[in-house]
Amino acid sequence: MTIAQVEQHLAQAIAEQIYPQTDIGRMRSSIGLDVKVARGEPQQTELQKDLMSLTPVGWIVVNQAEGQVTDKTRYRRDWRKAKKQFCFGLEAVNARDGFSTTFVGTAQTDGVAGIEIEGISYPVEVKKGQGATLVAQKISALVASIGRSTCTCIESTLTSTTGTVLIGKASGRLLLQRETGRSDVSFIISLYAPSIFHRDSMEKAVMDAVLECNDFSLAQVDTGNFRFCGRKLNNGNLNANVYGLDLEWRAEIAFSETLLTVPVMWTTGVVNDILTLGTKEGLNISDLPPLGAFRQDFWYNMTRSVDQQCATALSDVRWSDRLPINTLTSPSGSVSWPVADQAVMDVEIRSAVQCGLSFWIFDTKFWLDGKGDDFSLYLSSVQKNALKFSLLVHFEQIVAGHQPEYEIYLNDPSCFLFGDGRPLLCLGMGSVDFSLSEVNIVVDYIRKIRKEKLSENLSNPYVLLVPSPVCAQSEIEHMRKKVGADAIVAGNIVRPIIEPTPYSDLATSVKNDWQEKEKNGSPIIPVAMMGWDRRPLVDVPQALFPLRENENRDSFYEEDIEACAELVRDLLNFSRNSGSVSAKVGLINAWNDFIEGTWLAPTRGDTDMDETRVMCVAHKIEEIKAADIFPDV
Repeated sequence: MTIAQVEQHLAQAIAEQIYPQTDIGRMRSSIGLDVKVARGEPQQTELQKDLMSLTPVGWIVVNQAEGQVTDKTRYRRDWRKAKKQFCFGLEAVNARDGFSTTFVGTAQTDGVAGIEIEGISYPVEVKKGQGATLVAQKISALVASIGRSTCTCIESTLTSTTGTVLIGKASGRLLLQRETGRSDVSFIISLYAPSIFHRDSMEKAVMDAVLECNDFSLAQVDTGNFRFCGRKLNNGNLNANVYGLDLEWRAEIAFSETLLTVPVMWTTGVVNDILTLGTKEGLNISDLPPLGAFRQDFWYNMTRSVDQQCATALSDVRWSDRLPINTLTSPSGSVSWPVADQAVMDVEIRSAVQCGLSFWIFDTKFWLDGKGDDFSLYLSSVQKNALKFSLLVHFEQIVAGHQPEYEIYLNDPSCFLFGDGRPLLCLGMGSVDFSLSEVNIVVDYIRKIRKEKLSENLSNPYVLLVPSPVCAQSEIEHMRKKVGADAIVAGNIVRPIIEPTPYSDLATSVKNDWQEKEKNGSPIIPVAMMGWDRRPLVDVPQALFPLRENENRDSFYEEDIEACAELVRDLLNFSRNSGSVSAKVGLINAWNDFIEGTWLAPTRGDTDMDETRVMCVAHKIEEIKAADIFPDV
């Protein structure tokens, strides 16, 4: 945007206000007077001739006010996608079963198209005018030349021959835009009319036009609206037939530059053995990945053994800082919680949204009759649209035959969906010690869910393998491939310790696990651990929470709320920047696992609800957003 373009835009907006467009063309003047609208100043002879003719013509001119510019530059010079992009014309239509893609259309501009099979990408250059069949053939030839995957090509359809997921992508060159500077600029709109009546009509038309023409915004960058600053009579012309008026407007104007670039649709690092594309496309920090958190159903019904065991372990006064908000304490000091009501769930939802969460993952391990108490209250909450949900189903449940129809909830409007419309389904795993027949039971369960969703013309669920924090890590990727999961969690890990250990050590282990699994090429979703302190269970052992070998009273990580928030910050940055995180989501373990000392949720305070952890994470997220808009200088 330049000053000249702003002047031209103002003039155009005023002209369209006075001469509105209709279905039959441009109307006559809406103010009863023909008006010339231009930039610059009219010649005096022409102005007098127009104003003094038998059918007078008014003038409106737009100019920048001399010497009225203030520098307002404050944004970092980051490239961002422009609002308006070129129509590519070529599209990849992925089959719902996830095993084929069909290219349709003809390229209207240059771009890139390709497929991804088992995390390996095969992009080809597309030239303007190339059709879908030719593009599909080029991709098929590239796959064959690499030799690491196989697919068939029939017309413009590519199909995986090994039963693995095949995803097609296509995009034209992207128009990028960045702000190079910003100024607060004054503009003078001068009116010349043959009478006071006509001057008033022209003034109203100008006011209406300028107030409605604030559309200069760059993509994802605010540009200020026009502000009316003053009105001054302009009677410098001595001719009695000239009634002049100057209207002053100010606006904060962004100056920008544009760039055409190749789209980067595969951000996994090496695309294949032959071709490597450049770095990932620039991201705006305001577009942070969705943030989810695992939540336990331990705190809503004291008639269940799991709630009773948690209450028994947490009744010591030393654990009063980790009690749920609906906790009651008896005269003897034992704690319990009544069957929670809707108000408690609504408070939790508001707190989670305030914290920056996008969804909860409800753990179904202790659900009765196919639905948990907390999940029932969530579904009945009027606030649930602000916080989506997903489900965590466990290997052990499936193998034991406890397979309630969790998939029915994947159709709920509040179910969390990835950008491509796929619902998230988490598959919990306490160990890797399962027989082949048990693994096959899980495989059949996943296939059943996927088949039912596809038969209903719904998206193929995204299955995430979630080993427990104490699960052996070496066989996890092998198990993912066995059961057909799309990705595994990274960072959901607790190293064995035998003495009090700073939380920073846990955070380091978590981040190392992200990087190790990324380096190994595993498709991952990163997890941030909020702590690990099972001393209540060591002091008062409970059958549903068995202790690890050599676990003792000193086997815990010290509390550090600020460091927890910093790990969430690192989680979001890793998720949006890592090529291995194809789903671009970050997860937290956990929202409310008070019994194992890893929680983010508000707790019962001494006099009021304690939201220290929630607020600390919320502030850290706001800080990283602000850092992108107002970087340190």
